[in-house]
Amino acid sequence: MLSKIKLPKIELSSLKQLTFIFKNVFGLAWRADKYLLLLSSISGLLLSATLLPNIYLDKLFIDTIIASIGKTDITLSLKTLIWLATARLSLKLFNRLLLAFSELWDWALKRKFSNYLESLSVQQYSSLDVSLIENGEFKDRFSKITRIGTQKAFELMGLLSGVIENVGTILSSLSIFVFFKPQIAVIILVLAIPRFFTDSKLAKDKYKQESRLSPLWRIRGQLASYLITTISYLELRILQISPYLVSRFQEISNKIFEDNKTLNIRGRTNSLLTSIPRDIFVAGLEFYLVYQAIIQKITIGSSQAYVRAVSSFDQGVRNLNKSMLEAYESYLYVSDLVWFLNLQPSHRPLLGNKFPRKIKFGIEFDHVWFKYPESNNWILKDVNFKISTHENIALIGENGVGKTTLVKLLANFYNPTKGKIFIDGLPISRYKPSGYWKNLAVLFQDIEDYGFTARDSIGYGNVTKLNSQTTIRKFAKLSGIDDWIMSLPLKYENPLMRGFQHGVVPSQGQWQRIGIARALIKDAQIIVLDEPTSNVDPQAEEDIFREILKLGKEKILVFISHRFSTVRRADKILVLDNGTITEQGSHDQLMKLDGKYAHLFNLQAKSYQ
Repeated sequence: MLSKIKLPKIELSSLKQLTFIFKNVFGLAWRADKYLLLLSSISGLLLSATLLPNIYLDKLFIDTIIASIGKTDITLSLKTLIWLATARLSLKLFNRLLLAFSELWDWALKRKFSNYLESLSVQQYSSLDVSLIENGEFKDRFSKITRIGTQKAFELMGLLSGVIENVGTILSSLSIFVFFKPQIAVIILVLAIPRFFTDSKLAKDKYKQESRLSPLWRIRGQLASYLITTISYLELRILQISPYLVSRFQEISNKIFEDNKTLNIRGRTNSLLTSIPRDIFVAGLEFYLVYQAIIQKITIGSSQAYVRAVSSFDQGVRNLNKSMLEAYESYLYVSDLVWFLNLQPSHRPLLGNKFPRKIKFGIEFDHVWFKYPESNNWILKDVNFKISTHENIALIGENGVGKTTLVKLLANFYNPTKGKIFIDGLPISRYKPSGYWKNLAVLFQDIEDYGFTARDSIGYGNVTKLNSQTTIRKFAKLSGIDDWIMSLPLKYENPLMRGFQHGVVPSQGQWQRIGIARALIKDAQIIVLDEPTSNVDPQAEEDIFREILKLGKEKILVFISHRFSTVRRADKILVLDNGTITEQGSHDQLMKLDGKYAHLFNLQAKSYQ
């Protein structure tokens, strides 16, 4: 899938890059809240448009004051000055009011845009194929998006509003020179070109630097995570490797800093050198305008107006230049973000055949071969077996032989490289994914610990039952976790995470029981349990499986376990060895066969003697 995606390249021309950035940022902002975007843009333009009347009123005010000096009757002048002062105050108040609303709309738009991007991203991520999410290239690019996500979203909105306001300031300043010397604006623009090109080159180099340093940023982030997360801090103290990890963290940080420092020094040097000619011209122009006032070619008010216009124009060009540089720097993030948001899952949740209301014939793996897209090694090789309706199956095998991969294929997360998986004679890829997954409950080996309330953590298995305390307790009792939950201060409303009032953290065995309840409450036709009781004591495991097997009489139950006391109770046992089903049958049949299963069973039995 990744190879089919066309990404914008850094080799694009500067104009195309800018067009790409602003087109996509504006489009996303429009979708986030078009009314706030319009209000923010219009207020920015209005703020810059007030520059011209402001300068003109100041010019009239100064000229009126100077013209009144030495007059015996200043009544008319005072009236004019009062009128001008009132107009200036009104414009100032309007400006402040507009600025207040503009800042409010900018603030609201930034947060709306940030929230929209986060919502869009999590929605997009949850819709993508598992095969894509587990792809190395995807992980690399997605980590860059998440690392600078919220901060960059705020910057993009500031960039958009800043460009609009700076363009308005430049146009307002230019309009003043139309009536004086238009060539002045042309000269300032020409003098700004070297700075623009050096900044453009710097931005491209930063893009390449970011790509070059990306692996270092990932390692740095992993080291920081190991050093500050509660998952690893106990082991770090026992292993006493924190000083070593801190040393590696500092070493990588210094490499990144030195690389950034070199580029920053070059950028600031270029900025200084390209600004000097423009600064000299602006200083000379200001002197020229003052001289024109002295020799009475223009009024003092006009002189000050032109000086302010030059200053505003120069500042506008500087700020726009800065915005363009920030836009180039944002190109990496925007291109990766657009790439991510345009990824399409291979499945379509609403397309396909309707899943049978009641499975009639069962499941069949027909000559299934599988290897992961980035690997040349076969994980499963010519796997063949059938599961009849209402049959419970145990899958055993040593670690790394492909048991969890087989579960992923059954869950339709991956398609077999060769062969087919059928349910009631139809390949599972032909069913609507939404309907198929509704009828499939899977408890994975790595249980997700939803740290909300105990009710939520079980009820998420079937959100339609979230408010049914009776149903939730029924499955909590079945998994043996009800007594523990009822002992909590808030019972089923108790948070399962520290940091909240009365929050507790369940043990691994308790999380497993919660996970079992969450899988069973789904009331699916197919239940798959991957090592569901590996952290539960033997007596509790016996009780739990007795209840699960009762429930499984009306369902297809597949469970993976290393405990043969549980496995022996299955209707059929499949032995997976080196990616192939080598033995299958009941416990008694496999013991008589005296093969791999019998060997593993006897080996485990000896440990209890």
